[in-house]
Amino acid sequence: MDLILKDNICIDLIELKYSRKCIKLLYNLGYIRLIGLSIRLRNYIPIFSNDYIYITINDQYQLGILNKINNFFKEKSEVQPYESFINDRIIKVKNNKRYNSDSSIYICLNNLKEYHGKYKLQIFTI
Repeated sequence: MDLILKDNICIDLIELKYSRKCIKLLYNLGYIRLIGLSIRLRNYIPIFSNDYIYITINDQYQLGILNKINNFFKEKSEVQPYESFINDRIIKVKNNKRYNSDSSIYICLNNLKEYHGKYKLQIFTI
């Protein structure tokens, strides 16, 4: 079951859970903790490339939310050094669902993994 969050994501509800190979993102709703942050993208331009989608976010409100999440990780001392997942309004997403240009795109910001000494956020399509 996929549960998509509304646009009013509260950064204070994001928790980190340390596991053996990664740091999981949890979103604490009080009565349930979700693994990852699931978001339906809107007003974007996708570029499809093999197993990835490079998505330019045009919606200013959604871009603000994604930047807040990005800054949350930049400020966390336990995930340093951290590599930003959004650069110049563009995010790179693993295309697990094989979306095409006619589809609405849903993403999940799932966990942090360390690659070559830097933490990177894993983002997948759902």
